[in-house]
Amino acid sequence: MAKKNQKRQGGAPKKAGVSQPESFTHGMIGDLDPHFQLQGSYTDAKNIRLTNSEGDTFTVENIEGNSLFVDLANTSITVNAGQGGGVTQTDYETFYDRGPLNTLASNLNLANRASIVGHVSYASQMLLVIVARFEYDRNYDGTTASPVTSVDTEIDRTIFLLIDFDHEFKVSKVSDLRVCYNEGWDKNSSAGDGTPSAWQYPDLGMDLDTPIRMEHIVENETISRIYWTDNKNPLRTLNIKESRLDLIKTTSLDITPLMKPSQPTLSTTLFGSLPVGVFQYTYKYISENGGESTFSPLSNMYHVSDQSFSNSTTYAGGPEGNIGTQGFEIKVNDLDDAFTHIELYSLFYDSFNNAPRVCVVSRNKISGTSATFQHNTWNNEVENGLEEILIESNTFDVCKDIAIKDNILFAANLRQKRNYISEKEWNVKVLRYRIMPGNTTNRLDAMLTTNDTEVKHYKLDGSGDPVEVNNSQYQYNVTDEYGYSCGYGQLLGDPNGMYDYDYFDYDGNVNVPMWTTALANQRSQNKGGTAGSAVGVGYPGYFTYKFLSDKMTLGAESFNYATNGLGGCRVSFGVEEKIADTSQNAFASPYISSVSNNETLQTESEGGSGSSTTSASGNTIFKTSMALGGTKDPHIAGDKRGYQRGEVYRFGVQTYDLNGSPGNVLWIGDIETPHQHDVNRMVNIKNEPSAGGFSYSPFRPSFTGVTGIGGQTNLVDAKLIMSHEKIKDFRLSFVYGHTVPPVDVEWFTGRINSGLNNTAAYVKSDGDVRSNTPGNSGSSANWSGGQTTAVPAVNEDRGGPKDLVGHDDNHHLFDLCVNFEFLIPDSVCEKISGFRVVRAQRSEEDRRIVQQGLLNQTIQYGHAKHGPNYGYGSAYFSQEDNQMFGDDPVFVNQYIDSPPAGTDVTHPEQPEYNTYLNGYLGLAENAQMLFYNSTVTNGKGNSGGITEDNAYFWPERQDSKRIWTPVDEAYYHARGKGDNTNLTASDQYGGPGTYGKHFRHCGYFGSYDKLSMRNADGTETTSYEAIQKVSGSIFTLDAPDSAFGVRPYVYREGDMLRIDDILKLTDEGRYSNTNETNPNLVGKSLSHFSHCKTLNNKRIANGDKETKNAANWDRNSDNEEWTPDGTGSTLRESLSFCTRKDIDEDYSVLIAKYYSYNPYYGIGFEVDGGEFAAINKDSSGWHGRVTRNYGWSLPIANSKELSDGEIVPGGFFKNNLRISSGLVHGFSNNTLGYANRAAVDGVGESFLVWGAINKEIPANGNLSGSSQIPPRQEDFNYNSVSTIQMGLRSILIEVDNRASVVKMKSPTDTFFETGETHRRYGAWFAPIDVSSLYEHGDFKAQHYNGGYNNPNYDEQYDLPYRTSFLRKEMWAANDALPDKESSPSISVKQASTLVPHKFLCSIVRNVVPYGGYTKGAIEKTRYMPCGNFHPVNADGNIQGHVSQVFGGDTFVNLYSHQKTSTPYMKKSAARWQIFPVESYVNTDMRSGLTLNAGDTVLGKDINTAPFSNDWLYNSVYSQENNIKSGVAIDEESFADSLDLPYEIAYSNTKILGQKTDAFRQFPINQFHDMEGLYGEINRIINFKNEIYILQDTAFAKLLVNPLSMLSDDSGTSLFTGTGETVENHMYISTKYGSRHRFSVAASEKSLYFVDTNFGRLFKYDTEKLISLGDALGQRNYLKYIIKDWEQRSYRVCVTDGLKHASNPGWLDNTERVNGTERNYMSDNPLNFLGITSIYDFKNKELLVTFHNAAWNSNEHKRQRFARKLDNHSMGNAVNGEPVGISETLVYSEAINAFTSKYSVAPPQWLSGGQGSFIVCPENEINVNSIANFNGISGKSGNYTHLAYEVFGSRDSAFYRNRRCNPLKLWLWDVHEEQKKTHFFGRKDHHIGSGTATSPVDEADYTGTIILEQGTVDIPDESYVEKVINSEAANSKVFDNMQAVMTPKKVDFSFVDYTTDISHDTITAKSVIDNKTVLLDESEQLVINRRWVFDATYGWNMFGPGTTDLTIGPVL
Repeated sequence: MAKKNQKRQGGAPKKAGVSQPESFTHGMIGDLDPHFQLQGSYTDAKNIRLTNSEGDTFTVENIEGNSLFVDLANTSITVNAGQGGGVTQTDYETFYDRGPLNTLASNLNLANRASIVGHVSYASQMLLVIVARFEYDRNYDGTTASPVTSVDTEIDRTIFLLIDFDHEFKVSKVSDLRVCYNEGWDKNSSAGDGTPSAWQYPDLGMDLDTPIRMEHIVENETISRIYWTDNKNPLRTLNIKESRLDLIKTTSLDITPLMKPSQPTLSTTLFGSLPVGVFQYTYKYISENGGESTFSPLSNMYHVSDQSFSNSTTYAGGPEGNIGTQGFEIKVNDLDDAFTHIELYSLFYDSFNNAPRVCVVSRNKISGTSATFQHNTWNNEVENGLEEILIESNTFDVCKDIAIKDNILFAANLRQKRNYISEKEWNVKVLRYRIMPGNTTNRLDAMLTTNDTEVKHYKLDGSGDPVEVNNSQYQYNVTDEYGYSCGYGQLLGDPNGMYDYDYFDYDGNVNVPMWTTALANQRSQNKGGTAGSAVGVGYPGYFTYKFLSDKMTLGAESFNYATNGLGGCRVSFGVEEKIADTSQNAFASPYISSVSNNETLQTESEGGSGSSTTSASGNTIFKTSMALGGTKDPHIAGDKRGYQRGEVYRFGVQTYDLNGSPGNVLWIGDIETPHQHDVNRMVNIKNEPSAGGFSYSPFRPSFTGVTGIGGQTNLVDAKLIMSHEKIKDFRLSFVYGHTVPPVDVEWFTGRINSGLNNTAAYVKSDGDVRSNTPGNSGSSANWSGGQTTAVPAVNEDRGGPKDLVGHDDNHHLFDLCVNFEFLIPDSVCEKISGFRVVRAQRSEEDRRIVQQGLLNQTIQYGHAKHGPNYGYGSAYFSQEDNQMFGDDPVFVNQYIDSPPAGTDVTHPEQPEYNTYLNGYLGLAENAQMLFYNSTVTNGKGNSGGITEDNAYFWPERQDSKRIWTPVDEAYYHARGKGDNTNLTASDQYGGPGTYGKHFRHCGYFGSYDKLSMRNADGTETTSYEAIQKVSGSIFTLDAPDSAFGVRPYVYREGDMLRIDDILKLTDEGRYSNTNETNPNLVGKSLSHFSHCKTLNNKRIANGDKETKNAANWDRNSDNEEWTPDGTGSTLRESLSFCTRKDIDEDYSVLIAKYYSYNPYYGIGFEVDGGEFAAINKDSSGWHGRVTRNYGWSLPIANSKELSDGEIVPGGFFKNNLRISSGLVHGFSNNTLGYANRAAVDGVGESFLVWGAINKEIPANGNLSGSSQIPPRQEDFNYNSVSTIQMGLRSILIEVDNRASVVKMKSPTDTFFETGETHRRYGAWFAPIDVSSLYEHGDFKAQHYNGGYNNPNYDEQYDLPYRTSFLRKEMWAANDALPDKESSPSISVKQASTLVPHKFLCSIVRNVVPYGGYTKGAIEKTRYMPCGNFHPVNADGNIQGHVSQVFGGDTFVNLYSHQKTSTPYMKKSAARWQIFPVESYVNTDMRSGLTLNAGDTVLGKDINTAPFSNDWLYNSVYSQENNIKSGVAIDEESFADSLDLPYEIAYSNTKILGQKTDAFRQFPINQFHDMEGLYGEINRIINFKNEIYILQDTAFAKLLVNPLSMLSDDSGTSLFTGTGETVENHMYISTKYGSRHRFSVAASEKSLYFVDTNFGRLFKYDTEKLISLGDALGQRNYLKYIIKDWEQRSYRVCVTDGLKHASNPGWLDNTERVNGTERNYMSDNPLNFLGITSIYDFKNKELLVTFHNAAWNSNEHKRQRFARKLDNHSMGNAVNGEPVGISETLVYSEAINAFTSKYSVAPPQWLSGGQGSFIVCPENEINVNSIANFNGISGKSGNYTHLAYEVFGSRDSAFYRNRRCNPLKLWLWDVHEEQKKTHFFGRKDHHIGSGTATSPVDEADYTGTIILEQGTVDIPDESYVEKVINSEAANSKVFDNMQAVMTPKKVDFSFVDYTTDISHDTITAKSVIDNKTVLLDESEQLVINRRWVFDATYGWNMFGPGTTDLTIGPVL
């Protein structure tokens, strides 16, 4: 029935012919116009193959059906014994869910709740990775509330199955590997297999619907590893041959296994032979699965020496390169039992700041919770070991694809580990509060330590979202939980800020951050000064922010620390004591001896949510490792290295991810540490007993008014802020019995500003407030009870140490630590394994404190203006006296025997003295012990000499202070004044404030006190009280950092010299106990109740009472009498403040020790002008001028490091009047021992001269002309005649003390002077005898009658606490020198006395540390570890953690500095001073000749070494823990930088069979970047042993281990290459690539992939890239299936009456899952949106399965379902049909042609038998749709009970079931009966609406069910469409067709004809009824027949001429 052809115009019809036979040799070509169809091709085909079963090529045959390979859900699965059920319960079947209750009753079949997401093919096995949905609550009713549990318990768990099959591909066994199934079982326990509830498949974070990429490698019979990635979770691996896979921890599967890190610690120092240097330790774990963890946090630094550590005298440092005497026992606690072994590594630093060497100490098998290692020798060094440790080998965790080549694993498209925590997750930035209250208008109470508004801190808003606390600068209306105004930091002098006083521009403090202490000046003219006062407390009270919110405790805390939902940080400070010296004032070696205090230190503790207590975080402890004290013990030096006081440290907290890898740093703040003078208030983090009875918890708020989490009482009210039991400030040292003034600071006492008064700040060691606190009444220095500040601090209530009975005489030092309390939100705890406090490493540019050391005075020797003769006194030495010095030439002037009367003897000339010292300022290291008095007859000095009996030693001491009053039987102390009026004999007071005899004296060490007295012209006054000879501007500073050369000092303009502490000499008498019987005094030191010293031998025996003794003092005396306390003592008996050891008859050694006395001295004078010390500080006309004379710091005019004996010319100095006026030539680093004092007659200029205690000692002693008395050897010694000593290395400092220049508040005025700028602050650095001052309580003298103006008592000069009284007594009758060569004449006096104090000073510098305090500077900072590692274990709650942080850069040492040596002459003494100091140098580890070792090298010969004790120091002992650093990140940009889409990482090379897996190590330097221009890497594949890369728009080859072969002239082959694993890459195409990983397949010849961007399928055969669709006629089909397919609506919706829009396919969509995940939505064939390809090696076919589907959104998990009739979207899977198309395109590599399309389009193809067969799952829709899970969440929803596998599509318009059963695998192209196109066992079921039982809730529902089970196999349609058009140019009429077919009869075959009479025919195809519609009836006749099926008639033809029997949509 064809329409007849019209006749040709003008002729008869063409003669009929016969067309040529057509074959199928050119395959399926669909792109050509049918009129020009290529001969031998066909246009379309389904389910056919061109090679038949007999092997005949180019014949068409239906493909064979498939057969069931295995039904995993209904197959017996083998489980090895004990791997899932144990001995108490039957093993659970693999695919049955136990539900959240873990009961058999809740079992749910998982057959359609699981997906095969990956597989590996072996020769006779197949490994399947399956993800199944577990923990479903069967009682969930579909509502929001569940009667049992929440559906959120649903978890996707991973199952590993191993399928064994035979040669016929028949399954013989399925094994459940039960990987990680029993990981909760303690394999070390004897309790059996654990708790059944713990038996479960692991939650690996894998998704039910996300396919994975897998690779595998078989190493040997016991190691067969798989590797896989899902581009979401970390790259993972598993050795499937390992035994007991059920016990493996899930964390060990990761390439970098999860670990619970801890920190190695030093347990004990052992005897060993480790090399000299510093050692550090780290470890890694090795798992049974071959995985290696990251390296643990590094330990602290532990030093090794080559000296014996048997005692402190023998132990010291050693030189680089020597073999040491030590080894270490290292312990690791809190082992992670997920691993089987632990391997310890050591880092060895042999030189400072050089890269350490690395060795493996040993590998231990893990057994128990700790591991102990002994490291005694250095061996097993690891080449490039430092890189292995430092460089995070696996810096990525997620990759998109993997491949293996040359035993190297490649990973591509990486995601850097997101091991950073955002500041919006955890708010740790801190605020620092000030004392004075602010307001919400223009004053802040608290500020951040930055003024950069780009730096943010956060809080939670009402919705639980993080919001900024402050959003602008100068914002005052933001208040915290206390109502305090909080904002950004500000700078002094900021014109827009709070304080912009004019004087900031002049006092040097402009632009100083207010969160730090201003260095240049601390005196202000306003803010707290009394009316008219020159002082004020603006700086400490108003301008300085450094406290917690209690405004008393130094520290910082986050905004709303205790209540901010984002957690917080609180910072406070503490001290830890150590024993530095037990030797007291030793007269013989050991001069310094230290012992351990056997401590155990736990630095990390924690508390649960709202907990009121804390417990240790883990079991890591730090403890004493040797019996030595100080910082000799490697534990003390390494674990307790502290922080420099008064410095600014930049702190942060670095988190560690769950792999144990360090993450980013969260900046906490730039924190200034306490100064030594600051009040000691420490948060009781150690839970010491508290007076409040509360336990410590980090959840407690700081101050009253806020309640913490869990109702916690604040720290203050709970009395959990306390002081140290020994010290009440932050001083460096403490010696029991050496009393100190109580802590009393103006900013809490408030004497000059009562608004500051808050004596609650002074607390005891139990947290209680002291009962006796400083007063602030008119008696400025008074304390409560009417007592002066001089009250000895003998107990805690008075501000002293805890009343310790039985003093130990030890000198204690205190290391400063920083305590960090953290509240960590639970969301952060879940992401981290721990944290560590870190700090910025300080460079020299970051240091405010440049040097710290002991300040020494200089003094004038001789008179440069008058010549060298003025350098000698009245004792005329000559050559004759040289014999007294052992004939060591000393004097060169001639001796004149018996000169005639009136004839001068020769003037003394001592060449070294004249050259090196005479006429210079020199060191003031003088001897003041021996005096001459002709009336004294019992003197013990110079026995046997001319001065025998008249030369006596003045005993060193200070005066008695306490006195017993028998009336009330009590001890009293000095009062506020020295008034004795109206006192009876029974209640008299003693002390410097009373009048009578005083015995005070200090002879060798200490300082000269000095008044700063100037004449109107600016010249220094000649009054002897001023001690003019002592320089007020030139000093030396003995600083260890400079002395050892570790941190040399170089002067900079602006440097300042600051007083940190006034030190006092230790007093030998205080080491002795009293003889008291009073129980309150037993065990107390002799002078326990006094700053001065009680004289035991002057007490009157009266039981335990002490009464006044007239011999001690007489209150009725009009004048003070100063006299020695006896003249009959030996030198040894007279020494209290130092020790002396005679080396021989010519040389001796002097040693002095200092301790911390009063750090507040300098700052106190600067802030309040001395108000704290005594009254009458500022009386009119009084020259003392206390308020203006003393302070904290002065600028340095010039400075330099001094060498031994160096002379510095006067031109170096800038402002010294003594030099500018010609009195001295400059400075000489030399000194005289004994010296006379001289003064120019009539002028009063005083200086020291060469002399003797008596002028008759020299041979020329008698100048009268009578017979000479021969000199005697006994008179010539260090104490009685002058000798010259050489000063040793030091720092020379000239301060600028001009009142016209320094401390300015305007161009013409200063804070310290008003109108008298001619003055100089000459006494600024001259210590007062503060011990006497404090107890006197009055700056002025007072007569016994209470008055100040007694005729014999000069109130302005006769100051009882000054040494002027003693000097008056010492001045004998003037010895006027005989005729000099020039005038004027001078007068010569005896020696003077010293005060037992020196200043501990620092050179400070105004710097902007760390590059500034901006956001950029913070992010550029490199942070180094300081705190110990702190583990965190998530428990679902906010956690409180505490970390006591050392790890600083400062050692507190008792440093011995040799001040002088003796190279010039005999009868000399060398000096050592020992003092506490902060230093970068660990002086305890100095080496060579040291005082610690008993060495006292005098340096006798200037030309012969040794010249002194050594300053040898191996600087490696100062090594900081800076080898591994961390950084803060810019979170706005870093989030994007986490993804590395163009990067390829490659592992170390695997050595097959090794236990450790090299594929798990990706060194940081083994990365290669592709060009980002071409998009991300989507696939990496090994094809023909080469690695190929597919990017979005590029295809490249990676050059891996490339070798090129060249031939030389001789024909020899040469191989060339770079030797790099990856040399480069080579792009094959920069246009075509692929986003579809699973579209990639490879045959033996070619590599195939699909580019959806262009809609093309490519083939690459290593030579050319071919677009197969373009070349072979399938371009249009590919474009249609990839880009153009859509489901359109042609009818109005029957539900809502609307015409719905079309549903386009998403296959070429570039959206990502959820919009943000790494996988493309369109690259997931498991979701039936993607492409999956496989090469069929059996049939030599490439199968490319396209799944193009519409999708609701990128957030949806379930496919989109709609009603096909009108595109109406459905809310669940059982209503409607999935919107999409799935089809397989077949390319035959054998004939290079497309051959067919297959109706079988599974979600994935699985290769079996290493490619010998193919299987595929049965399901046609994704598992989320089958289970009818919620479309977005992917978990159970309202329709989950209507499971698709039971109810199908139940829409009323049709009933149709899509295949389910994703766990049924079918063997491709193998049918048991060899039936064609019979797939998946399909039967002729009759389906329809019916009732069925839900497998989920076991209720009955109506759905699409099988109404009648079919019995007949139903094949899929197969066809071939071919165009026959030979002689295409001619019109033809076909009237018959012959088809040659074998066999002759084929069931259900038909031929469908379509003829075309015109090539402009227009047709359209209806997608609704699948029919072609004629648009031009006249031009086309359609014969269109299709097979259809109905329940009654089965298969029938439908088409023209047939009856329409269709009852449903056409197939």
